[in-house]
Amino acid sequence: MKKIILLIGILACMNTTIFGFATLTAPVGGDPILFASNVNDVDVYLNGKMIGKKTNTDFTYKVLRDGEDKIFTFKKAGYSDTTVVLQKTMAPVFWLNFIIGGVWGSSTDSLSTKNNMQYSPNQYYVEMNKL
Repeated sequence: MKKIILLIGILACMNTTIFGFATLTAPVGGDPILFASNVNDVDVYLNGKMIGKKTNTDFTYKVLRDGEDKIFTFKKAGYSDTTVVLQKTMAPVFWLNFIIGGVWGSSTDSLSTKNNMQYSPNQYYVEMNKL
């Protein structure tokens, strides 16, 4: 009986690792989100903390799939602040994981790693308005 319980435990651990499809296919470092704007030299904040500056090129930032809300604020002197709240959607591979991996694989993605959700869309245009 002890051997059967041990075997079930080992298989459960293997299932969690092998069948965490959304976790295995998640982008390294997070979901890349691209921001374009009608204005250059804009300070970019994530949840109130400055993370960079959008210069004369598009600004890209990798957002970790931690299940938290992500609020980007764009600020520049002489312009109104603009806020973008990222939207979350269910990662398509999560459903494949749910069908094949069942409770073990889907729980890895949803409870352990939070990779059942992804930030989508991954591109935003930020319209800055003069004061």
